[in-house]
Amino acid sequence: MSSAVNQATEGQPPAVLLCHLPSGIGVEPGDVLLGDADAAKFVGLGVRTLQRHRQTGTGPAVIRLGVRRLAYRLVDLRAWIDAQRIGGTDA
Repeated sequence: MSSAVNQATEGQPPAVLLCHLPSGIGVEPGDVLLGDADAAKFVGLGVRTLQRHRQTGTGPAVIRLGVRRLAYRLVDLRAWIDAQRIGGTDA
């Protein structure tokens, strides 16, 4: 698997291979970008299901990186998961 993310399990952040950045540029954990396959694994859905959520406007926020390239910020995926919560208490 040549992906930057290795087998993310639901509820745990994926292991990310970071590149070297010029000094002075800070990267926050939420700045990590994931493609469809890795984002789907992270939220526990199939790729087509995640794509359908995107097309219907019910999925997590997506970033357009080019004409045919989309990505999801890890922080947006976590926020979307939190928004799907039904009932319970904030403990």
